[in-house]
Amino acid sequence: MDERARLKEMREQALNAVRSQKLENSPLYIACQSCGAPAEFDIIHQNYHCQHCGAHTDVNTTLDFVKHWREQQRHRLQQTAAQQDLQAEIVSRANCGAEVVLPAGEVTAKCDFCGGKLVRKEFNQQEYFPEIIIPFYITPQEARAQLDKWLAENKDTKEAQIISQHCKKLAAYYLPYQVVQGSVSCQVFRDGSHRKYRCAGYVENVAVNASKQMDNSVLNAMEPFDWTKAQPFAYGFIAGQRAKLQDLGPKALEQRTLEEIQEAYLPTIEKTLQTDGLDVHSHLQGDSWSLSALLPAYVWQGQGLKLAINGQTGRVAVKVKKQIKTRPWYIEPALYTALGTAAFYALLLGFKVEEPEILAGILGAFLAIVFCSVFGNSTRQRLKNKYLQSEAVKAERAQGDKLVLQKVEAVETLVPQFVEKIKGQDQFVKLSFYSSSRLTKQMALFAGLNLLPVALAWLFGAVMNAKVEYSTIAAWWCISVPVTLVWFVKFSRLTIFDFPIMHIIQPNGSLGNIISAPFEKDVVQLIGMGFKWLWRGMLAFAILIAFMAVV
Repeated sequence: MDERARLKEMREQALNAVRSQKLENSPLYIACQSCGAPAEFDIIHQNYHCQHCGAHTDVNTTLDFVKHWREQQRHRLQQTAAQQDLQAEIVSRANCGAEVVLPAGEVTAKCDFCGGKLVRKEFNQQEYFPEIIIPFYITPQEARAQLDKWLAENKDTKEAQIISQHCKKLAAYYLPYQVVQGSVSCQVFRDGSHRKYRCAGYVENVAVNASKQMDNSVLNAMEPFDWTKAQPFAYGFIAGQRAKLQDLGPKALEQRTLEEIQEAYLPTIEKTLQTDGLDVHSHLQGDSWSLSALLPAYVWQGQGLKLAINGQTGRVAVKVKKQIKTRPWYIEPALYTALGTAAFYALLLGFKVEEPEILAGILGAFLAIVFCSVFGNSTRQRLKNKYLQSEAVKAERAQGDKLVLQKVEAVETLVPQFVEKIKGQDQFVKLSFYSSSRLTKQMALFAGLNLLPVALAWLFGAVMNAKVEYSTIAAWWCISVPVTLVWFVKFSRLTIFDFPIMHIIQPNGSLGNIISAPFEKDVVQLIGMGFKWLWRGMLAFAILIAFMAVV
């Protein structure tokens, strides 16, 4: 073996050793099969891509490793349980169903989750224990200091005042989670649109709380966790600590997982579809998997409030009693009514029509009825949970074990990609709905129809050498302005979302061909013959009004 080959082999052995060590410590580390560097999931190619060497790692390789790691971890725990005298007890609460592991000899009579009395029993159910754990990094004193800092910054809020008065002690718990990875498929329905959108994504290290008693939204607000600090579970981690056991069933846990993924996907979907009036239905694909975990938190519940502090970073999260309502549906029709009425009033003033206020008021009432009917039938108000939280931080220890918190920028890791079936095959696409040509055509149509009798009257007047009485055209505007406004709102603001402009995403990530049928052609086909006869009738009426203005 020559020197170059020997060095290459040594390098491969070193990389494999590093990769094996990282994988042994945490199955959440996805390593490149070629060089051992961290690999990221590539949604376009549906595999893991190494930023270091460019190699690809198949998803099934990761699934096989997780299965093998899980078997080894369970074997290690069984050996540990047989060798050690585990001085711990389980206490349960019949009212809320919570089961908690307490250190041996600890005296407690109150449930931190419902306030009821706890009943002790022997600890003999090791299947409840997790596969990975993130140890506590923030001490109780440091957690209290972070809470006091948050209370000072939010002293004007009602929630901070209540917590300051009633929260005397924080309870430290290892809480049960499932850490989920895998492919997700979603169906999205937009208010006011008949189209069913589809999107897909890949979720990594989504921590889903597996406790019935804990509020999932407030625990989400105290995230993220640093998954590089995750360790294979060992009983020594919970020595002297309280640990909450998993009590959420498989179906309820899957539902909570999907709800959490949908919530994470919503910002991207809302931005793309330009509304918060959405219904998202998602499901996990066959390549998904999860690991049981214990994650550290300091919790307090009381006075209708729920408080959680991240035991690894010190981030504070408080759930507020009041829920946030999505934007009221009537704002948009009110805005269109006001703009349409104002434009019509300005038009009447420009042509010196008598009593423009009355005509504009009549039109405004008509528009309000039409727009409220259009938007009210297709828009529903939704409720969202409201919570207060401190900034996302990373905790480190300086000299002398002093806690140092560094602010971290939020990184959007859960981003779905829209999918459309094109020529019989699913393609990843970037969606848009407005283009310069679409807007130009719609604005030209709006202006052209309303000013058509003016142009015809001027032409007739020039041919007949007669004076034009433009005030006569007001009768036309009483019909044309409402019709064109309804057209503009209904088909340019709502129906346009049934006909997206799709850019195909190429394998290298660049945007390829645009796939989009002509919007006007699709709308005409949608409406049918009624559309043609409507505009024919409008044209005939425009000619009649123009002729009357000259005569």
